[in-house]
Amino acid sequence: MTAETQTGSYLERLRGRIELRLADAQTLQALKTFSEILWSHASQGDLDTRSIEDDAGLTIDSWKKFAAKQYGAVTVSVANPVHARDGWQSTHTVVRVMGPDMPFMVDSALIALAQDGNITHHLNNVIFNVERGADGSAVLVEEATASSSKELFVHLEIDRVADAELEEVSARLRKTVTDLRAVVRDYGAMKDQLAKIVEQLKTDPPALAEEEIREALVFLDWLATNNFTFLGYREFEYVDDVIRQCGTPLGILSERSHASERELSAQPDSTRQFLLQPTLLSFSKSGTKSRVHRPAYPDYVGVKKFSTDGQVIGEWGF
Repeated sequence: MTAETQTGSYLERLRGRIELRLADAQTLQALKTFSEILWSHASQGDLDTRSIEDDAGLTIDSWKKFAAKQYGAVTVSVANPVHARDGWQSTHTVVRVMGPDMPFMVDSALIALAQDGNITHHLNNVIFNVERGADGSAVLVEEATASSSKELFVHLEIDRVADAELEEVSARLRKTVTDLRAVVRDYGAMKDQLAKIVEQLKTDPPALAEEEIREALVFLDWLATNNFTFLGYREFEYVDDVIRQCGTPLGILSERSHASERELSAQPDSTRQFLLQPTLLSFSKSGTKSRVHRPAYPDYVGVKKFSTDGQVIGEWGF
C-alpha cells in the first residue's frame, strides 16, 4: 500500500468517525472538506501514531473554533484536552493559531513555544480559502489559491504544559501575534520611510565625505530590494541636550511604550561618543528580543560587493 493510499484510508476512517458525531448535513459537508485538507498535509509517519477517535474530536473542535472566528481576527487556543470534558484527549498540550495568512507566523509561533524548552511533537499548518457569511462564520473552505480570502490554521502539539501555565503560554503567543500583525501592517510604510530618507540624502546630503554618502546609499538601496526584513521604525530628535521621540512609530515599535526623554550630557561617555560620531549610518543591537522571527541560516556566511560604474565601494556581510 502506497503512502498516498494509506493517507486516503486514514481520511476515510476519520470521515466515518466524524459522521457518527454530527447530524447536521450542511455543517458535516463543510467539516469533511476542512478535515480532508487539514489532514492531507500530515505525513504518513505522523498519522501512524495517532488515534482516529481523538483526531475526530480534535477536528470537530478545530472546525468549530475556525468557523466561528471573525474574518481578520486572530485566535490563539492552548489547551490540555481530556476525554471526560472535551470528548477527545491528547498526551500533549494542543496549540492552535487561526488568522489571516501572514508571513513568519509559523516560525514565530515555534520559537515563542520553544522559549521555555518545549519540544514540538507535531506541526500541521494549512492555508485555506474561506468564504464567510454575513455573521462572519465560515460556510465554505477550499484549498488555497491566489484568492484574497486566504486564512491560516496552525496546529501544534508540544510537551504537556501544566494547566496553571496554559494562560502564560497563550499570552506569549498573543503578544507574538500582535507584533507580527504590526510588522505586516506597517511593512510598506517602513519601506516608504526608507525611500524618503534615501531621497533626502540624494537631494540634501549632509556635510560628509561624498564617498561615505555614496556607499550608504548603495547599502540602503540593497536593504530595500528585499534583502532585509523591516520590523520597526522610530524617529528621535535632539534639541538643547534632550533626546526625545517624535513622529509616528511603525511596526513592533508602535506596540512599545513611548521612549522616555533623556539628556545626552547625562549619558555614559560611550553612549555620547556613539551618538555624536559624525557618521551617516550607525549600527547597534537592541536589548529587547524580537518576537517576530525569520528563517535564519547560521552556518552560512557571505559577502555582498557593491559597485557603481564597475568600482567596488564596499563589502557587507549578510
